[in-house]
Amino acid sequence: MKLALLGILLAVTALFRFGVEGSPTVRLAEPVLALGFLLLFSYLVGKWVLRYRLPMITGYLLAGILVGPEFLNLLSAEATDKLHLIDQLALGIIALTAGGELRLAALKAQAKSLGYLVLMQVVVVFAAVGLGFALLLSLLPVQPEQSLAVTAITVLFLVGTAVANSPATAIAVITETSAAGPVSDRVIGVTVIKDVVVLTLFTLIMAVGETVLTSNSAGVWHDFLHLFWSIFGSFLFGGVAGAAIVLYMRWIGEDLPIFVLGATFAITVVSGWLNLEFIMACVAAGFVVENFSPFGDRLILSIERSSLPIYIVFFSIAGASLNLGVLRSVWPLTLLLVSLRLAGTWLGSRWGTALAGDEPAVQRFVWTGFVGQAGVTLGMALLIGRAFAESFGNFLQALIISGIVINQLIGPVIFRIGLEKAGEIGRKDHRAKVEL
Repeated sequence: MKLALLGILLAVTALFRFGVEGSPTVRLAEPVLALGFLLLFSYLVGKWVLRYRLPMITGYLLAGILVGPEFLNLLSAEATDKLHLIDQLALGIIALTAGGELRLAALKAQAKSLGYLVLMQVVVVFAAVGLGFALLLSLLPVQPEQSLAVTAITVLFLVGTAVANSPATAIAVITETSAAGPVSDRVIGVTVIKDVVVLTLFTLIMAVGETVLTSNSAGVWHDFLHLFWSIFGSFLFGGVAGAAIVLYMRWIGEDLPIFVLGATFAITVVSGWLNLEFIMACVAAGFVVENFSPFGDRLILSIERSSLPIYIVFFSIAGASLNLGVLRSVWPLTLLLVSLRLAGTWLGSRWGTALAGDEPAVQRFVWTGFVGQAGVTLGMALLIGRAFAESFGNFLQALIISGIVINQLIGPVIFRIGLEKAGEIGRKDHRAKVEL
């Protein structure tokens, strides 16, 4: 039955996309038609992959890839670009959820474990990817224009982006599977903390690269100031936004899902105006509501009850935006990058949890939550491509994006398996009694 519905949806959409191609009315309505089609088609694919014990978000990704420009082209690149704001809105709501899952008491109790996990993952992934590619590049014939500085900066950018994870992917899998427990808690805490660490590392590497390759020392101070503003300004603005959400919930409190949607949209837009990181701002807002008001459970439950279309939109558009042609052009190096990153993630997680004295389930399975990569890493890849287009930028952008393609496809599957083996799937039921 689901396959029949999928076929009907594909046929109707193909009729609109190609049968009346060139019609001004269809061109104008294409983003709306694309959004409606994505919601229905991706939902059906997500339900279909469940029978194979795969996460629904893997189905959403596969649906986006299938109908995107790379395959059936039912969703054009232009339509995908026009859905970018909706994609950002979905990511903002996911980030708000992540902030709401960061409970201050739990963070204090887990501080040792989180600290060791973040430290060892950063160090080991940095070493694994850095040494692997440094050795590879040293064995290749040196081009006349390729200096040692260029090689070093190239490797630094690779390791800087390899450390990054995807909080959105982790939150989506945890929400979908109703998972709860020490593995889920560690994954949420570490992925959010590492976002700050990764952005800091990336800004430092970018500053060094611009100084070494362009001799622009003035740009270093600009990068540091921008780093300070983007991180601390985002948390400050997010805290203010969180306080505003608390006031609304205290004094009005009606139509909460609609209000959360509007508040997230406002945070996203204003963050863009102020050159802030809207993901961090949304995390900070959720953190304030959870830890400085009695409304944390109510906020998260309202988001979770309407989370299905949010995750469908975000991961379907992510799938449609994946450039598989890039993967074909650099696949041997991509496999090396993904393999080194996986090995470093596993080893760093094992060492970190062992040093912290975590329970066996955390030591064995927490690494599975750190495989996926998405928005932050993609944004860094695009920045590298633009900033160093005349040297290694385009090549490095292609390599990093191709790694994201694989990591985002295998990440949710690996994490779901880890949660299942840790016995955490279906354990999250404490919020069900909260009244909206």
